[in-house]
Amino acid sequence: VRQATARCTPQRQPKHRQRGRAAPPAARSPMGEAPQRAAKPAKAARRKKRAAEECLVFECLKPRYDAFKKVGNGSYGVVCSAVDAQDAGARRVAIKRVSPWADDCWDARHTLRELRLMHLLRGHPNVISLHDAVLRPGGSDDLFIVMELMDSDLHRVVSSKQVLTAEHVSCMLCQILLGVQALHSVGILHRDLKPGNVLVSRDCRVRITDFGLSRCVAGLAADAARADAADDAKNPLTEYVVTRWYRCPEVLLAPHLPYSTAVDCWSVGCILGEMLLRKPLFQGKNFVHQVQVILEKLGTPTDGALGFEPREDAARFLAKQPARDDPGVAALLPDATPRQRALARRFLQFNPEVRCTVEAALADPLFDDAPELPAPSRPYFDAAAARAGTAPAALRDFAASVAADPCFDFDFERSGTTLAELKAEVKDQIAAARAKAARQAAAAAAPRA
Repeated sequence: VRQATARCTPQRQPKHRQRGRAAPPAARSPMGEAPQRAAKPAKAARRKKRAAEECLVFECLKPRYDAFKKVGNGSYGVVCSAVDAQDAGARRVAIKRVSPWADDCWDARHTLRELRLMHLLRGHPNVISLHDAVLRPGGSDDLFIVMELMDSDLHRVVSSKQVLTAEHVSCMLCQILLGVQALHSVGILHRDLKPGNVLVSRDCRVRITDFGLSRCVAGLAADAARADAADDAKNPLTEYVVTRWYRCPEVLLAPHLPYSTAVDCWSVGCILGEMLLRKPLFQGKNFVHQVQVILEKLGTPTDGALGFEPREDAARFLAKQPARDDPGVAALLPDATPRQRALARRFLQFNPEVRCTVEAALADPLFDDAPELPAPSRPYFDAAAARAGTAPAALRDFAASVAADPCFDFDFERSGTTLAELKAEVKDQIAAARAKAARQAAAAAAPRA
């Protein structure tokens, strides 16, 4: 089983090696000389030079971090790997540059939210951990967020030629669910779950990342929010959430209403379908087309089946759509197993009230024959407890530690918070994160009795 679930990340090889063929002979020109191929090496050299130049800004992090190497681009800037000189094993970490981190209130609030959630959720094996954060000195707009380095993300894996067996799918899906369960257990909605925000390693360890659009709704009074959904102070949940292809019907059709953890569960269903189909399930080109694609793939819901009241313009649009029968999940996922199809359909329900929850999914028969999870995740998965409706002890302890953390405070989400206040909170959060990391490092290094 370990061999079956190993090497989740794609291994790029020349095409002749992928097909088991001999290498083709070098092409020859009519004059008998091999053609010049200066263009590609020149392009590669320019790309390498540009990557080296982009890494120069990370030099300010020396001497603790060194040997920088570009590994990708984030929504706010470059991501590099580096060696942490303070780590006994000289491990490599990922460093994301955020610039500007506080150009306005929106940027500052986004930055603070991501730092705070990564700090609070540190310690769960299926959520990316914040190791350090550094503000570039000299009044610069650069912030460097130091995290665990992973090999790839699920989008790249799904888009590759890497074979994904049923064991791969079960192992990764279970860990995605455990990560989402950790968020929901402390009242946090991710709101942007997609394959690109699911990091994976070669041995199939999974981490959920990117919390810039997340919200903590632990203290949100649902009744009050429903009574005055237009009041941002009472209902801070906005419609600008979830990348379109992973956006649930209630956010598409009723963005004026408050929503729940069901928004993440729809996204998980889309991710499961994408792992099985090897392409996104609902590839809408815009808002209108997104709804049409969902109706084509799942059929038109009957009166009252939505479970929510669409906004007036959305209701008029739905009334004009032709009635379509549900073609069935077998047509949607033709190569999936019956259990995979059944769980996917439970997630992809129009009505958020009947949509499968994370807890119900973890009790699904799909995981009865799943391979053993990576060791750090095992204490959080207990199918028997899930079927009994109880949480594993590890999850209860995790949720209690998060709730008890002094940083478990999201008053900064209020629209009245000033830019100066947000900047001050970011600096305080960085100090708190460093103190927590130091305590955990000291506890790990202390001799055990």
